[in-house]
Amino acid sequence: MMEQSTAITKLFRALQFRKHVKGKCGISWALSTVDVASDRLSLVANIKWKNEPLSVQNVLSCTDPEAKDGCQGGRVAYAWGFVKDRGVVTEACYPYESGTTGNITECKLHLSDSDLQNIAQHRKVTNIDCPSHTRGEHFNFGPAYRIRDEARSIKYEIHFRGPVQATMRVTPEFFLYKSGVYRCGGSSYDHQNPRYANLAGYHSIRLLGWGTSVDPSTQKEESYWIAANSWGTGWGEHGYFHIRFGDCEVEESVIATYGKSTEVRKQKNKRQ
Repeated sequence: MMEQSTAITKLFRALQFRKHVKGKCGISWALSTVDVASDRLSLVANIKWKNEPLSVQNVLSCTDPEAKDGCQGGRVAYAWGFVKDRGVVTEACYPYESGTTGNITECKLHLSDSDLQNIAQHRKVTNIDCPSHTRGEHFNFGPAYRIRDEARSIKYEIHFRGPVQATMRVTPEFFLYKSGVYRCGGSSYDHQNPRYANLAGYHSIRLLGWGTSVDPSTQKEESYWIAANSWGTGWGEHGYFHIRFGDCEVEESVIATYGKSTEVRKQKNKRQ
């Protein structure tokens, strides 16, 4: 059963996909974190966030300075720590702006000491004064955990608990990906054109499922992950892509969180 990933992948694709592009700011470290957290909450609480995802700007602007290097990127460990300790509001409450401005502004969400105490005790915080000049609510999560860096463990996690966050090594040809199974290495783009020379780096994505296909060059079957990128629907296969198992260090740092918010805990206690 676990080898058939098509149905669950369709479900996970329906959970969360943002139409905005990251624009002028490198936010994959924060965006993949809040999107995986949102996915997990949706699956556990039977909530759909199609029109109101969790706020990536909340994480970008309100994490500690050492969590990020401006719009040049950030550290997923800090993002997960923030989501656990401080939680996150919806995007309607704290809209995304860094993609337009090209910088990360100071935190505009100011929680009271009472709010922070309630968050620490996993109590529901509502009627928050939002940066969007509306009233909003807050969601917090359990601690993040790392999945063993092997395909079997990652598939088990996706199948039984939902999408996961992965950090992959990006080579210049990734920016030009359109379809098929992506592989690292063998590119000469950076030698052909100097503008590609500084495009290599690391990038955070979401893994939603897996599949198999035949490699046209070898005629052998190969396995791939089905992944969601953060560059909008104009990139890749409407924002998604396939990446071969084990390529680009994609399995070396895979992280997830328990999809438990205050509301989920209350519902569970009622059932008991």
